[in-house]
Amino acid sequence: TRASYLGFNKISEQLLQVPFLLLSLLTNLTLCFEYGSPVTDLHRVALLKQDLPSDYLVPISYVPNEVAGTCWVVLNIYPLEQSLERLTNNFGDKSTNRESLLIFIEILQTVWLKFDHMKVEILMQYFDCHYQEQHIPSGPYFDYMENLLRGADRGLFDFSCEPPPCPSTRQTFTTPQETSQSPPNLRTQQTPVQVPKAFTCLQH
Repeated sequence: TRASYLGFNKISEQLLQVPFLLLSLLTNLTLCFEYGSPVTDLHRVALLKQDLPSDYLVPISYVPNEVAGTCWVVLNIYPLEQSLERLTNNFGDKSTNRESLLIFIEILQTVWLKFDHMKVEILMQYFDCHYQEQHIPSGPYFDYMENLLRGADRGLFDFSCEPPPCPSTRQTFTTPQETSQSPPNLRTQQTPVQVPKAFTCLQH
């Protein structure tokens, strides 16, 4: 009958959709587990340090550890990803450094998928006045990235932190010659310095 024929066609269409659904699921699983642990590719950090000049300054926004507390990883994952994306623009398409940076970006995005994005956005808004914009030498910058990835690997994901009061004045930093201490995780300079033009397009 016509009803039976239509019913058979409907079942056939549903069966044809199954392989596509399985393919979609496998693709998503590959995205989530392709890079395994956040520390799987940390051996690439040494290569990045070796290839970039020690005075190469990288812009980044971050909340210091002593301010963020146990929410340090959650508050800094997204700003680090944005910083790495800007850094990749300084390398050619065939650069091995660009390839390594893109891998770390994918790892951070995989970590980001584990979060409740609404909770992260609210937490980042609470700590908004504590984010610091700085230009960091390449060595300390990649040390900071490595520490953050190790924290993510240990599952240090806390959303329950209470921010301290906002600073009354904008915080300034002194040069290493003026003090023996540096902000945790990052060494900084007093005045942000632009990256020399000679380093704006590195090929390796």
